[in-house]
Amino acid sequence: MKRLYLLVEGQTEETFVRELLTPNYARSSLFITPIIVRTSPGYKGGVTSYGKIKPQLIRLCRQDRTACVSTMFDLYALPNDFPGKSSALYPLNGNGAQ
Repeated sequence: MKRLYLLVEGQTEETFVRELLTPNYARSSLFITPIIVRTSPGYKGGVTSYGKIKPQLIRLCRQDRTACVSTMFDLYALPNDFPGKSSALYPLNGNGAQ
């Protein structure tokens, strides 16, 4: 049994993971847990900066060292301070046509 914690941007992504990905991958013994990113006290959803996401990612990685951690955020609205966004390999037009 493998576990994946998936930090997601909002309720739409959480529902997608919970209703479509989780049941499908469970058949292959991969159990996915969607977690909505916390953006400020009392509020969840929406990614405004990597600085707000990084502590949550670190916490998830430390909480269960046998699980994998990944993210599901909207590429077109990803803040400029995300690692790799300034890379030449990052899609330049960001219009969803990639």
